Amino acid sequence: MVSKDTELKNRVEDFFNNQNNLLVKGDFEICQALLDRFVEDRKRLDSILKSADKREAKLKETKEQLEILFQEASKMAVIGEMIDAVAHQWTQPLGIISLYTKMLPEDYKYGEINDKYLDNFANKIETQIEYLVETLHEFRNFFRPDKELTYFYISEIIKSVSLLLQDIIKGNQIELIINIKNDFMLFGAKNEFKHVIINLINNTKDIFIERDIKNRQIKISIEKNNQIGYINFYDNGKGIPEHILPKIFNLNFTTKEAKGGTGVGLHLSKKIVQKLGGELEACNWEDGAKFQLSFKNSIESL
Repeated sequence: MVSKDTELKNRVEDFFNNQNNLLVKGDFEICQALLDRFVEDRKRLDSILKSADKREAKLKETKEQLEILFQEASKMAVIGEMIDAVAHQWTQPLGIISLYTKMLPEDYKYGEINDKYLDNFANKIETQIEYLVETLHEFRNFFRPDKELTYFYISEIIKSVSLLLQDIIKGNQIELIINIKNDFMLFGAKNEFKHVIINLINNTKDIFIERDIKNRQIKISIEKNNQIGYINFYDNGKGIPEHILPKIFNLNFTTKEAKGGTGVGLHLSKKIVQKLGGELEACNWEDGAKFQLSFKNSIESL
C-alpha cells in the first residue's frame, strides 16, 4: 500500500516539474507538503492496521483456548456423573450375585442342589456378569478420549446412552420412549455425539426435578425426510420460558448458577452438532420443550 502511495507522489512531482511554467512556486510547495503528509499518514495507518490484525489474531487464539477449556470442564462434569452412574448400575447385579452365592451353602445343606439347580444357578450368574461386562464396555468406550472418526448409526448412539444413563432414568422415574422411523448414519466422533444426547437427557432430568413434574416422559424419534436426517427430542417439562429461549445456546448462559451450572452444555452440544454438519434448534412443544437435530449429510447405510 505504501509503495503505491510513493509511486503516486513521484508521478505528481513529475507532473509539477513538467508543467512548472503554469504554476507558481508556492502552489508546488503546498502540494508537495500535502503529498508528503499523505504518504506519512498512510504509513502510520498501515502500521496501525498491522497492529490491529495481530491483536485480533491473539484475541481469536485466546477465545479458542478458552472455549477448549470450557468444553473440557463440561466433559469432566459429565464424566463425574457417569462415574456415579457406574457405581449405581453395578450395585444391583453385584447384589444379586452376592445373594445367590450366600444361598448356595444353605441349599447344599438341605440337599436342593442337583444338575438342574446348577444349570439354573450358572445361567443366573452368567446373566448378571454379561450385564456387568456390557455396561463396563460402554463406559470404557465413553471415557476413551480418542477422536477417531467413523460411520455410526443414530440408533446405536441412543441405545448406548440409554444403557449409560439407565440408573439415572429409572432412579428419577422417567419414561424414555424411543421411536425409530428411519435410522440413518453420520460420520464423526461417536463419543462426542454421545455427549449431546447425554446433555439433553440430563438437562431434562434437572427440569423434571426442579419443577416437580409428575409422569415424567422423554420421547426420542429418529427419522429421515427428503434426504435430511432428524432426531427429535421431546419432554413434558412445561417448556422453556420465552424470554430465555433465544439465549439457551449462548456460551456461559445458565439458569442453574446456584446449583453449579456452567452454561457450557447446550453451547457445546450445538458446536458438536455443527461439526457433524448439522443444526440443533429448540422450541416449545405442547406441554414441554422440543430439541431438533437435523443433518443434511446423513446417509441410510454404507
